[in-house]
Amino acid sequence: METIEIGLVVIDLESLEILDEFQRFVRPQINPTLTDFCTKLTSIQPADVDGARTHQKVGEELRTSAASYPNAAWASWGDFERDAGVAECPSLLEGLPHFNARKWHAGLYDYRPKSLTRTVESLGLIWLGTYHRGIDGTRNVASIVKEMLS
Repeated sequence: METIEIGLVVIDLESLEILDEFQRFVRPQINPTLTDFCTKLTSIQPADVDGARTHQKVGEELRTSAASYPNAAWASWGDFERDAGVAECPSLLEGLPHFNARKWHAGLYDYRPKSLTRTVESLGLIWLGTYHRGIDGTRNVASIVKEMLS
């Protein structure tokens, strides 16, 4: 598995409204040609990643975008370190205050679903978008974070 899409959602912690989004495809390095299975699973087309920027360039864009929100902390459902090692560059979230929402959720609830989809369902939320898409997964993490904060 390799990151081929990154998404970021900005939530105002007082109003719990979504303020901004960031989405980019990432050119894969381990398996540069998407398989039919990957395309069917994600709906991401080979042309989407063939013309995408590298992990390092997308990370630079992400950090530039995130700089617009200097008091923000960033959450993900899991860790982001593996791809950075393969790409021999900083993590996509390098230098950003970051926490693992999956671990936070596990600390708040007795029921600990393993997947993002099951966690959304366990909280009585409705899945937003396409399964296995970076931006849609991020939108669903935002829904979980908003639920945990309310």
